[in-house]
Amino acid sequence: MIPEHTLPEGYAVCPLPPRDVPLAARLEAASFPADEAASAEQLEFRCARAGFCFYGLYAVAVDAGDQLVGFAVGTCSSSADGRLQHESMSSHCEAGSGPLTLLLHSLVVAEGLRGRGLGRALVSAYVRQIAAATVGPASRVSRVLLISKAAKLPLYFDCGFAFVGRSPVVHGQEAWYELCLPLSGLRAELAGGLAVGRAELAVAAGRPFCEPGVEQMLQVEQMLQVDAFSASPFGGNPAAVCFTQRGGDARWMLAVAAENNLAETAFVQPVEDCSTARAAAGDEDGDGPARWAIRWFTPAAEVDLCGHATIAAAHALWETKRVRAGRPVAFQTLTAGVLTARQLPDGFIQIELEASALTPATTALAGRCESVQAELCALLRALGLSSPRPRGEGEAMVGPAHCADLLLLLSQDEFEQLADVPDFAAIAALTSVLGLRGVVPTVEGDGCVRGKRTHRSRLHLALAEAGAVPSLDFTSRFFAPAIGVTEDPVTGSAHALLVCFWRARKGLPLGARLLGYQASARGGLVRVCETDGIVQVEGEATTVIRAELLA
Repeated sequence: MIPEHTLPEGYAVCPLPPRDVPLAARLEAASFPADEAASAEQLEFRCARAGFCFYGLYAVAVDAGDQLVGFAVGTCSSSADGRLQHESMSSHCEAGSGPLTLLLHSLVVAEGLRGRGLGRALVSAYVRQIAAATVGPASRVSRVLLISKAAKLPLYFDCGFAFVGRSPVVHGQEAWYELCLPLSGLRAELAGGLAVGRAELAVAAGRPFCEPGVEQMLQVEQMLQVDAFSASPFGGNPAAVCFTQRGGDARWMLAVAAENNLAETAFVQPVEDCSTARAAAGDEDGDGPARWAIRWFTPAAEVDLCGHATIAAAHALWETKRVRAGRPVAFQTLTAGVLTARQLPDGFIQIELEASALTPATTALAGRCESVQAELCALLRALGLSSPRPRGEGEAMVGPAHCADLLLLLSQDEFEQLADVPDFAAIAALTSVLGLRGVVPTVEGDGCVRGKRTHRSRLHLALAEAGAVPSLDFTSRFFAPAIGVTEDPVTGSAHALLVCFWRARKGLPLGARLLGYQASARGGLVRVCETDGIVQVEGEATTVIRAELLA
């Protein structure tokens, strides 16, 4: 519903008669700089041509008579869509029988009465008077547009207006921003029907739903950098999130991703109009998933799926209030179907991936080399082990088939021997020959004999400082230099493989939750649960950078 702000006792809003236009002109001149204020002649024109759009705010006094202490005035355009332009703002047109757009020019409250809520009450009463009209040109008004400076944006957000963008109109020295309030829902509300919510208003204005927040509204093309799988800054896996796909311009998205130079940049945008999306989901009241399209780009190419950037994107949508906190987000992908992200009560974000079928390496890699064990030992040497032993049954597994990763079970002593900087060239050559995406060495627990590897990663240090080090079920690292990823900070897709491995090895039932730690230099916590054919991958996230796209 559109918020209603009630007038304080002793005030009234009613159509402004021509005799009060000189009083309104004095209030206008006292309220705006000379290069922004409307002239007395302009106000007289608006009163004469668009009197139904001119309302006064009066202080009602029985003995002294009513006193004009504010007003709201607009004109109309016969265009039912489009943006505010100089031409439409300097004229009035109500020709034809189609819908009209009301252009709100001035909202004025006398200086001594500001800060008392009168401005909000005046806007609320004004739009309700227009929406209540059943005859005449006012009954044809379908929406209200206005431009505002940054300082006044919260007032209009509180009155139900949705942000459209920076206005092309130049009016004085400061920047102006355009807002929109469709009236269809308010008319239905006043007629006893159901009013559309703020989200529908925002979609009708051409923008995603946002709660009031001046800074985020001004950043028309905002970008966040989010650390996924970490509640502490500078841990986890960083991903940039852009709230636009620029009409599907892949060249532009790739250029932005290359400029960011992060492993992944996610580009999201809302899917369909609100009513169509809800009807398709059987969700007319807005409690079902919010539908957003998502695409992922590395600095070099578009990829089919990225778990950590999906978690980052969901976090960014909730944090900027483009999606209401707690409401699931259904991400529509180009090739991976629909990925749904959910915000859990403990702050973790959950996505679902397919469970991975695991195959012994001796079977999966047979025929790709003369000796699988010899190649495994060569990989372990490249990872830093000086005298690697052959892997026993169940200690070297491969999965899934479409992007095969090699999982290597290590002892605590072996995990401690992994080099900070392994021989990436050798790993790249060996994985290419074996047809592997990456290598995932893993160990039970935190993998620490002497507190070396896991305990010095950034996230673990932050957890230790806060006294919040959790008990870990397993620890891992991930290397994929053949595809340009030397060591990945945290890998959601690898944990979909790891949970299947460790659940079976520990003899745990389906549905058991395990907590894994990826012991990269940054470090990341990943909570995972295997159900029937599905892996729930869960992680925290935190925003570290806010930026605005200028190109």
